[in-house]
Amino acid sequence: MNAFTKKIFLYLSIALIAAILVLPLGGKIVFSLPASNSNCPQRQIPREPIRFTTANDLIKKLHNPPCNDHLENGFAEIDGISFKYVQNRISIKSPPKILDAITDTTIEMIVRNNRSQPIRFNKRHFEPLFLKSDNTPFSIGLFKNRQIGREQDYPLLQPKESITLTWGISLQLKDDGVRFFFEDKSSATWYKRNFQDNNLKVYFNYYFKEISESYFSKDRTVLPISNLGGIWTGSFCTTPVEIELID
Repeated sequence: MNAFTKKIFLYLSIALIAAILVLPLGGKIVFSLPASNSNCPQRQIPREPIRFTTANDLIKKLHNPPCNDHLENGFAEIDGISFKYVQNRISIKSPPKILDAITDTTIEMIVRNNRSQPIRFNKRHFEPLFLKSDNTPFSIGLFKNRQIGREQDYPLLQPKESITLTWGISLQLKDDGVRFFFEDKSSATWYKRNFQDNNLKVYFNYYFKEISESYFSKDRTVLPISNLGGIWTGSFCTTPVEIELID
């Protein structure tokens, strides 16, 4: 057998073997590509723009609050639930000239169930907005915010029963000046260093709709909020409570 004949025989043998291997695969030949795509260009997914709250946004929020009802003159009844300030004007003394000296006071609001059926109320969803005496926004930092509520944050109000919501206000003398603290007694505390104003206002937003929240039960188990039964849903805004700093 000459060299040419040997080459023809070799090519035919290779073709026959390839045909035998392809037939069980239904005539398909599968190519396996490397798993790594490090050399492939990545498709850039656009990110949603981050919105920063400006002073103009806060002023607009004050005059056009995102709620359906308004707490006017310190009182309102909305969907069978009434809200009333104990006092519309609050005074707090300046701290004495002693390091770490503290003076404090409270803002109180009475929430009453005027319905014929019991209902739970959400204490956590009041958002304060701090204002100067001329109604311009007052910048205050937030340094504590508990994400999951506790069972006591959703008290059950029987018909004609009421609860009093309390926010604590305190002034403390530090090396860098007077510090202002505002605490909602439930989930968050706001503060401002080097506080120098003699008057300010606190304006509240309330908004709560049925959502898939969770809460800590009394035995510290995380449970869906639906386990608590009906919780009052609604939205409203308050008129500002005036706070005066006195000597």
